[in-house]
Formats: sequence, structure tokens, C-alpha cells
Amino acid sequence: MPLFLDTHIDLNGISPEALSDAHQKDLATEKQYPEVHFVQYWYGQNEDGTVKQINCLVKAPSAEYVNKVHAEAHGVLADEVMEVKEGVPSSETE
Repeated sequence: MPLFLDTHIDLNGISPEALSDAHQKDLATEKQYPEVHFVQYWYGQNEDGTVKQINCLVKAPSAEYVNKVHAEAHGVLADEVMEVKEGVPSSETE
């Protein structure tokens, strides 16, 4: 299954709690699409603690499915969805 990394940039200063809620909505909505799985998300914060940017790692058949789930879950589409390939993990002893 292809992996996609999506990026959300213009977030209007949402809180980390609101982001967590949106992610839970993605997880609930993905159940309607067995071929889609939101694996993990990461975010950066502004100085005031609001969310600046979000990246989601998603297994899906296509980029369109990533935004389809976002649209149905909470209406916040990614600014960019890029297919990514998994690299070789770094050794923890390095």
C-alpha cells in the first residue's frame, strides 16, 4: 500500500487539543475506508503554543483518498499530499 505524507500549513492558530480531536475524527472516518490508515501525525507550534504546521503519514491507495477522509472527517484538507517511500532506519547506537 502506498504511503503519503500530507502537509497542512494555514491552520488559523488551532490548539494541540483541537488537532488531537481532528485526528480522532480522521481515525473514526477511516473505518469507512478499509484501505486507508492514518499512521501518525506530527506538528510544529507557534510561540503562543498554537499549531503552526501538521504532517500526517497515511497509508492509502491514492492521494485523493487522504483528502477524502479529511473532508468527511472535519473539512480541513491538506495543502499538499506527497507519496513517500520508506527509507532505511538509523541505528539507535549511532
